[in-house]
Amino acid sequence: MSDNGSRIPAELSSRPPRIVLVLGGGGMKGMVHVGVLRALGRLGIHVDEVIGTSIGAVIGALYCSGMGVQELDELTQDLSRRDFFRLNVLKFLVKGYRHASLYKGELFMDFLEQRLPAKTFDDLDRPFFCNALSLVDGSMRYFGLPGQKTIPLAKAVYASASLPGIFEPLEYEGDHLIDGGIADSLPLRLARARRADLIIAVDLSVRDYRARAEFRPSLPFILYRSFEVSQEALVEQNLHAYGGPDLIHLKPPVGHLGLFNFEDLNELVDLGERKAIEVLASHPRTRYLCSNEEVERLRLAGREARNYVGVKVDTDACINCGICHVTCATNGFVAAEEGSVLLKAQNYECPRDGGCVRNCPVGAIEIEFP
Repeated sequence: MSDNGSRIPAELSSRPPRIVLVLGGGGMKGMVHVGVLRALGRLGIHVDEVIGTSIGAVIGALYCSGMGVQELDELTQDLSRRDFFRLNVLKFLVKGYRHASLYKGELFMDFLEQRLPAKTFDDLDRPFFCNALSLVDGSMRYFGLPGQKTIPLAKAVYASASLPGIFEPLEYEGDHLIDGGIADSLPLRLARARRADLIIAVDLSVRDYRARAEFRPSLPFILYRSFEVSQEALVEQNLHAYGGPDLIHLKPPVGHLGLFNFEDLNELVDLGERKAIEVLASHPRTRYLCSNEEVERLRLAGREARNYVGVKVDTDACINCGICHVTCATNGFVAAEEGSVLLKAQNYECPRDGGCVRNCPVGAIEIEFP
């Protein structure tokens, strides 16, 4: 059946769509990725390739290595801070500020080497890619691409998740590599290059823009907070550059959580599953791929996702600077000399990146994510 009143888009009706899943970075908030994978299995949606950054690389590599969703669930239940973090006390005493990280990276590397069923990219059940940033020449490395598969899988994933100042950079073949999320925390560019019919992207950069972070004069807080804020700006740029009607953008509400919050990980998994089902079983591009039972159950429960955002502008606070107009990718605002700048109170095309709120210099804009 075709698009005119049917469930199956005409251009995809003759064959199953090729789907690339993008798992973004965001520390332990990335446990929602496990829930998304659980939802995909429950809905019957097949993923052809996975691209991961940082924690998305960890979950993506485990999944593409052949670890089932139930095994991932069990792993989540057993995770604790001691699996990843042990202070580099001795090296700090000896080297002081000349040491590379707060924590011992070998603990994280041991975790990856022991837990990953596959040891090389060629051992994987399905194509998997992860990115890491070179500190030597500033280039982005995309492991898993042709010519980029010789690195052991655990080392590639470690590099992709090696947040600066937290873990030591990976030294490999004369290069020093850090977390790919520093420059590309939701790698839609690579997803576009893979020529997918559909891209499902899980974005962990969402936060409550009205909330204020309580400043703490500590190195970990400053590093974590800097990473979170820069991540939001990068995702905004990526969505503007590489968005489109074939992008299904999942934004689980995880902005209230810290990067390394190990509490309630199981609740995060459940949240990821719930949000993925609400969006994928409602979205016209993926609804026809889902089991009829799940689609009907969602409809009867009244939990179908609304594919728009609500926008409000405080006209008393607005100074008509025009920044919202040039920031919005979908003409949600006008360049008004005075009076209202709001053009679309309900914006159906919004990439939901929060750019208008974050860039408003007087905090006059409020958006509601359904």
